[in-house]
Amino acid sequence: MVSSSSSLPVQNVNSNSLSFSPGEHFSSSKKQSFSKENDTLLDKDTIQKALKKAEDVAKAFDRGLRFEFREEAGFYQVEVLDLADNDKVIRKIPPDSVVHFVSHVQEMFGALLDVNA
Repeated sequence: MVSSSSSLPVQNVNSNSLSFSPGEHFSSSKKQSFSKENDTLLDKDTIQKALKKAEDVAKAFDRGLRFEFREEAGFYQVEVLDLADNDKVIRKIPPDSVVHFVSHVQEMFGALLDVNA
């Protein structure tokens, strides 16, 4: 399940266009991802299968998953939805507070670089 919230700028994506590398953010432009755990490349099909399994498991518990690109922080946020309660958001990973924190840190770091340049 893919959609976007109205409160913050987001980019709609679907599980067919995502790739993921542990320790990094999701990227729709990468065809392969690097797994640091076993030093192997994960192909797009493996990632899509993993996302599909995660969605299937979530549905078994009347839950849905929504992936949103948070432009202000530069990474994806996953929303866990209660499908039995009109897709009510019950959890965000990472939480909004972390997204805002990262955004502010990046903003301050950018300002610091501008001052030093």
